[in-house]
Amino acid sequence: MPITGIIVEINPEILKKSGLVNNEPYHAWLVKIEPAISDHEKQLLIADEYKTLIWQLNKTKINV
Repeated sequence: MPITGIIVEINPEILKKSGLVNNEPYHAWLVKIEPAISDHEKQLLIADEYKTLIWQLNKTKINV
């Protein structure tokens, strides 16, 4: 994952049933992290920003 930090908790259910990640990928979590914010991580995009970037890149390719 594109973040640095300290793992503060591991999901004990995942340790018992690793298949939860496959069965419930949007609800099962692996770890909780206390992030260490760096300049690199400040540049990460949220979902809407990423969609806009991809749309702009695709539009540029079409116009070339």
